[in-house]
Amino acid sequence: MQISLDGRVLGYDDTAAPGLPLVLVHGFGCDRTVWDPIVAGLSGHRVIRPDLRGCGESEPGDGPALMEVLAGDLAALLDVLQVERAVVAGHSLGGYVTFAFFRMYAERCAGLGFVASHARSDTPEAAAWRESLAQAAERDGNMDAIVAWYAPRLAAPSAAQSGVLDELIALMARQNPRGAGQLLRGMKARLDSADLFADIAVPALVVVGELDALIPLEASRAVADGVAGATLVVLEGIGHSIPLEAPLAAAVALGELLDRSGG
Repeated sequence: MQISLDGRVLGYDDTAAPGLPLVLVHGFGCDRTVWDPIVAGLSGHRVIRPDLRGCGESEPGDGPALMEVLAGDLAALLDVLQVERAVVAGHSLGGYVTFAFFRMYAERCAGLGFVASHARSDTPEAAAWRESLAQAAERDGNMDAIVAWYAPRLAAPSAAQSGVLDELIALMARQNPRGAGQLLRGMKARLDSADLFADIAVPALVVVGELDALIPLEASRAVADGVAGATLVVLEGIGHSIPLEAPLAAAVALGELLDRSGG
């Protein structure tokens, strides 16, 4: 499905089931289809999945895709769908957007989920490599440099044998390089979100892969430790790309989050 937000196309899916919605926000280099295996495990629940601007069917904007801008897109989509409150859960970049959404629209959050994500802002070194990848994507007009950097870090070694890694690389390769550059610049400018921990009074979930090569386990654990009552789920033998590496376990954890949030 598609809608127009301020003259720009935004793609999304909505299962339109009754009850409290779960909003799933995908990570960098992906689009909403990365959640397909998880949605299959959440039958009977209302699941809303947007494509972030510049990803999938959503058109890129102008300038850096700041986390606050992406959170505003999400709020506008929920307005169109007449959703007042939802459980919001994000994978990786989607977790950064989830923090920004809570900062801006806390009253609309019935629960929060962070999947292979964390609350830290970028170090100067991380910001520098994001900028170099953004420039390469814009210069080359493709995702090759981004895929080359991310591919060895996307998933646990077992993902290569299962075909998951090939699926991830194909998904990343088909994204809009201009949009990817804007997202990279948005991520490097994001705020540290640890200041929000004390304000989160809704059910929260942190899911992390034991073998995540992009988000250190201790960084995700810091979110679970900092948010009162948060549930931490560590998936053994799993890397960064939890939606495709461990969809059943992730669906179970997200379903339990919905239950705890009143869904």
